[in-house]
Parts: sequence; structure tokens; C-alpha cells
Amino acid sequence: MLLYVNFYRLIVVVISISLFGCGGKSGGTAAAVVASTPSFLDSGTSLTYNSTNASTLAATTEFQNFNYNSTSSQNPLEVINAHKAYGYGLTGAGKIIAIMDTGLSTTHSEFSAKTISTFGTLDYADGTSANKDHGLFVASIAAGENDDTDGSTMQGVAPSANLHLSSYNKINGNSYFPTHWANATDNASTAVVQNNSWGINYQVDTLQSDISSNGWTNDYGVAQKWNSSGYTANAASATAYITALNNFQDHGVIVYALSNTSSYSDADFQAALPELFSQLNEAWITAVNVEITGSLGSETYTRKSAPCGSTGSYCLGGDGFQVSGAKGAQNGTSSYWETNYSGTSFVAPQISGAVALLSEAFPSHTPAQITDRLLASADNTFFNHDAVVTFGNGVSHGYDDEFGHGILDIYAALQPITSSSDNRSMSLYTGDSINDNSSFQFGNSRLLTSSSFGDSLQRGLISEVGYTYDDLDGGFKYDLHSHINPSNKGAPSISLSSELKSLSNSLNTSFIPNHNDHFNQVAGSLSISNNLNTSVTLDASSIPVQNFFDLNSDLHNLSIYQTSYLEANEGGIGVNADYQLSNSRFLIGATIPIEQDNGQTIGTRKSLVSSLELGDSSNQIITLMAGITEDKDSLLGSKGSSAFSLEGSNSITTFTALKAQKQFYDNFSLTGIATFGNTNMSSPNNSFVDSASDVKSSSIALIANMKNLSKDDSLSFYVNQPDRVENGSVAIKTSSLADSNQNITQTIKNIDLESSARQINMGFSYRKDLSKDFAFSLKHLITNNLNHSNTSNRLHSSYVGMDYKDLKLGISSNPNDSSIEKQISYAIAL
Repeated sequence: MLLYVNFYRLIVVVISISLFGCGGKSGGTAAAVVASTPSFLDSGTSLTYNSTNASTLAATTEFQNFNYNSTSSQNPLEVINAHKAYGYGLTGAGKIIAIMDTGLSTTHSEFSAKTISTFGTLDYADGTSANKDHGLFVASIAAGENDDTDGSTMQGVAPSANLHLSSYNKINGNSYFPTHWANATDNASTAVVQNNSWGINYQVDTLQSDISSNGWTNDYGVAQKWNSSGYTANAASATAYITALNNFQDHGVIVYALSNTSSYSDADFQAALPELFSQLNEAWITAVNVEITGSLGSETYTRKSAPCGSTGSYCLGGDGFQVSGAKGAQNGTSSYWETNYSGTSFVAPQISGAVALLSEAFPSHTPAQITDRLLASADNTFFNHDAVVTFGNGVSHGYDDEFGHGILDIYAALQPITSSSDNRSMSLYTGDSINDNSSFQFGNSRLLTSSSFGDSLQRGLISEVGYTYDDLDGGFKYDLHSHINPSNKGAPSISLSSELKSLSNSLNTSFIPNHNDHFNQVAGSLSISNNLNTSVTLDASSIPVQNFFDLNSDLHNLSIYQTSYLEANEGGIGVNADYQLSNSRFLIGATIPIEQDNGQTIGTRKSLVSSLELGDSSNQIITLMAGITEDKDSLLGSKGSSAFSLEGSNSITTFTALKAQKQFYDNFSLTGIATFGNTNMSSPNNSFVDSASDVKSSSIALIANMKNLSKDDSLSFYVNQPDRVENGSVAIKTSSLADSNQNITQTIKNIDLESSARQINMGFSYRKDLSKDFAFSLKHLITNNLNHSNTSNRLHSSYVGMDYKDLKLGISSNPNDSSIEKQISYAIAL
């Protein structure tokens, strides 16, 4: 039996180490976990990354003592990015690393805070040589504690992990050694990884040839080789050990060091047991030793052990060349081997420690997923690849028979692994499992809320978390509110061309709010009697709505005060009636979308609306309007996509509205408008948006007009609050991280709708006709809390213009980008 460790004593060794990132693994089940920091995330896995903590730990004496006598710019812990795992707060806490080895210790100070369990009689360290302290050395690399008080100690990869210890060279009353190995493996029933820095120096391809030429079974063949190496075995005991290794992979990863015989052309058979027993390739990693020298960016990679060989598809490398480790006899003085020891024995525990860290980061993931994650994130940039492993969902990774998948990179293992460089291609699942068909791309999943909602939904989802999954089905946490895109509707602005064009029109000095008898898109009408008229409209709102917002009125342009559930293009085909009474007027209309032969739909909603006008049109009119509307696939103008789609939903809004128009004296009038709506939405199909309940919205506007203050002039003031959701709730599904069976628990979160502010628009306009050839006008608009958000500044827009005969001059400012627009026009009549 040979321990896989070579010892070198050197005066000065200069090593400069650099790190890259990549990934891959073959065989078994392909599944993995993720963590990243793209723009929409703030941390890897479900943890927050702190680069300062990572850098601080990398600079500690304990960390640097890992390669005590080396002058390299990075030590092996930096090569594998262990310090960046600590930046996530990962230390292996609560995880158990099983070490099967010789020269073990339970009393070394590196393990003082650990829970250590043992199986059978142990072969203890005696402090006389690194070979005699082999298991102690290995365990300190895997899990040495970072509790230094005097700068003389070291730390391992997973400093807070606990240990399970057993000795492979003790038979413990059994007839065969493999029986003891099987029992020890079974006893480590809660360990997340078993480290094996031992084996028999005999190539797997040679043993396969022996088995073939002698007609042996694989069980009998490995038993014969153990027997010839001094470890009594038979086929049945070999079968028991293989079974134990297979069962262990239900809860942990098997890590095996390759032989240190660098002249080998293939892996040794014990590390390559999955080549003989395919059931073992589910969660199995072999360890190759690679010395990394040279300046940063000009590294040289030299294999110092047997090649990965036939285990290349599940082989990982690390720098186990000239490292330090724990020293000391059981119950003796604790010290350290500091004169540069090397071997795959010291690469394997780096991988085992990494397994403990990833198991802490991803507690619901299987050993196969952890294995794939480590292999699929290794650095394979420094060699040509002989073959490619395809994990699924388009993720592939190259490896070769010398370096396997390359150098272990723990930090890269905490990042998303996708077939695309764009992490927005990661998946969201709206169902109960990541195995169902409810998968949507993260980057395409958005809820575009209308201005009526303000920032209420986004505010309501702050601190709520979701989980997204990479192409290896691994999940990590992110802020759920990142899916909400509040409206970026601009502030009311001034159209310079329209203002200048209006100067060509005669100044309207009339105040009489006549009944509106001319409506848009009337396809046909029928007069039933002198008092009753009916009509059909096409691709327009119903006549009560058109009349309420005076869509054809010359007096005021009230259409800007429409709400998301009452809009000009709301209807497909509409049927309307207008009944005239002595001093009042009743209107009723219904609209419904219609589908054309080409598959396109005219209209967006169903509606049933009625209104009653009261009063004398020469003095005042009060209009009461009420109705119900139904919108499909939207909520008060909000639209969703992918995992936040509103497709399949129905939004029912009941509403009332009031408009009052009053003339005071001969030159002053007031118009007031108020609306109130209540909306409920049913559940969409396959969406994180579940429903909406009692969403109450309102709007209000007041317009004052004065005419002939100084003859042939007009002055107007207005103030309004656009449609705003006042209260109510939207139910959003929040999902748990998928468990080891890939099941997801969905929880309904009711988001109370409350915007941070209330948008108020105000402004005035003035026009003066100095003569029939000369007129000028000016206007100023102010918007506070645009889109009902307190993050918006006060916005201004101004205009001034003049018209002299056929010459027009004007200038205006845009409130949304502070740009200035100028226009000069001159018309010549020929």
C-alpha cells in the first residue's frame, strides 16, 4: 500500500498562480446549483457576497500559512478561490467530511472546535513524519480551523466543517479489509463527502486486461489486486464495499486521489472504480495534482501525478505541490509540517472541502448536483480538450485525459452555469416543480405597470425574494421586485407645431357647453322617434364615454383625462341609444371586440355604459356616468410577459363618474371631472401574478376658462390628478427554493397597493389676438410626482409663440429631457 504523497525539500521555490473559470462533468445524473451577481442580482446562491471579507481573509497569516515556505504570489487556497467562498460567509458549518486514511488525530488544536466522530480502531498520528501524520495532514487541508491567535497555525478549505474519521489499514475484527471499508463508509451516514487520499498503484486499464484475459468478474478482479497488496479480500467483500460506495452517493460525494506516479498512462484502478462499476459514476471525483508556476498571465501547468486517464470526464485538478499541514501525535503537542509536502493526497481534501462549502450554500441539492457543479465550473482554459461533456439544456464542457476538467474553482461554482453568456436566459418556474412545463426566461419576465399603479407594486415587493435557475437546474435567490417595470409615461408636454397651428384658427369666445351630437366612428344610425336615436360605432368607445370626455368638442380637450378603463379605442363594435328628455338626456352604449377574417381583433374591451345629462346647456350641465368594463390579459392598462404574463385573466371594473360644467357671468366657466373605479382580476395562466382584488382607482380635474379679459383674448387654468390606484391588493406567488426532489412550494403574497406619492398636474395658457393678422400665445405646465412616485422631480414645460400674417414663430421646452424646440414657418399663397 502506498500513500499518495511525495515529499520535496527545497531551499527556495517561486510559484505564481493565476485563476480562470469554466466547467463540466460526465456520467450519472446531470444537475447542478447556481449563484451569481449579474445586474439584477446582488449575491450568489441565497447569500450576499462581500469582497472585502474575501480579501481580508486571504491576507490573514493562517490563510498564507497554507503554503508556508512558498514564495508564490498566490497559494493553493487562492487558486481554488476558497477566500471568495468565505466572502459569501461559507465555511462548511454544519457539514461533515468523512476522512478514510491512516495517521489520524482527534486532539490536534486545528480541530478543537469540531465535533469528530470515529469508526472502529483508528491508526493514530505520531508526529514523527508527514507520512505517519498523513490523515491528520489531509484532514487539516480539508477542514483546518481559522482560529489563529499567534500567527503560527493554518486553515483548511472548510474551516467549520466537522469530521468523521476511519482507518483503511485496520480490519476491526472482520475477515476482509473491504468489509471494514464498507462498514466505515456506511457509518458516515450523514457526511456530505468521503475523502480517500489512498489507493493501490495499479493502472485500471491493466486490471481490465487481467480481468478479461482470466475471465474474472470485476468484483473478483479488484479483490485479487487488494489481496496481492496485503489487504485480504474476496469477491463478496469487494461487492459489499462497492455497494457501500454506491449507497454513500445518496447523501455524499466520493473523492479519490489519483496515484502520484506521474509516469502512469492511466488512472489507478481504485480511483477509477466507476470504470469497473458504472453505478458509482453518479457523484465521484478523482483528484489530479498540478503545479502552477510563472507570473500572472504567463502560468505554466505541470502535472505532478498520474493523469486523469479514463477518469477524465469526472476528474478535477488542484495545486497540491509544496503545501503545509497539521503535525502531532494523538494527545501530543500540536504543530505543523511546513517544509513543502506534495501529492494528490493534498488535492483531494481541497475538493472535499469545496464539496462541504457547496453543500452549505445549496442545502437542498443532491451529491450528483454538487459534483456536476464543481466539474462544470473548473478552469479548463490552459489545455486542449479531447472530448466534451454535455450536461443538458445546451451546457457543455471540455476535458482531456491528462488534466480532466481542469483546476477547481469554488467561486465559479457559485455562479450561474448557462449555455448563453447572458444570465437573463436563466429560468423561472411558476408551477410546483422544475420538472414541469411552466418554465420562463428570467430576462423576459416582466410586469409593465401602468401609470395608475405608480410605484405601488414595486414598493410592495421590496425585500420579497424569488429563485431563478440556471441550465443545470440550480437555483439562487434574487429580489422579486426587479420584475416590476413601473410606467415611464412622460409628463404632460406641449406640442409646438400644434400650438402654432392653432394660432391660425379664430379665437373661440363661446362658453355654451352644447350637447355633443357628433360622435366618432359612427358606422350607421337610426332615428326611432323624435326623442330616440340609435347608432352603431366601430373601433371607438361607446357614445356615453365619447360624450363624457367631449371627444369632438371645440371648447375643451377633455380626452387627456381619460382613465385606463375608459379610452377612445376601447370598443370593437358598439350599439348605442340616445334618448332626449325635456331638460335632460340619457345615453347608453355597449361595445364588444370583434375578430376580423385576418385574425386581427378590433377593440380591446367589453363595456356597458350609461350616462345621464342634467341641466340647461346654455348655463350648466351635470353628467353622471356609470358602467362596467371587462379587459382580457391586462389590469388597468398593465401588461405582463413570460412568468408575469396576464394572459388568460379577466379584469372587471365597475365605475362611476361625474362631470359638471358651469358658466359664470359672460366670460368665466368651470369644468370639473371626477372618476372612481373598482377592479377585480381573475388568475392568469401559468403566472406568478395570481389575482387582483378591490383595486380602487380615482381621478379628478378642474378647468377654469376666462374670455375677453381685455377683448379678444382667452385665459385658462387647470389642475388635475391623473388616474391613481388608491388601495386594493395584487396577489403574487412567491416560490421556495426547489428541494432535492426538485419540488417547489408556492406561497401567495398579497401586495397592498400604495404609491409613494400623488401626481398633480397644473398649468395655464393665454392667447391674445391683437389684430386679425397678429396673435400670440403662451403656456406653462407643471408636474409634481410624475407617475405617482416621490422620486420624480418637479417638471416644467413652457411655450411662447406668435403668428403675424403667414409668419409663425415659436419656442417650447420639453419637461422630460429639458430640450428646447424652436420653429419658424412661413407660408406663401400662389
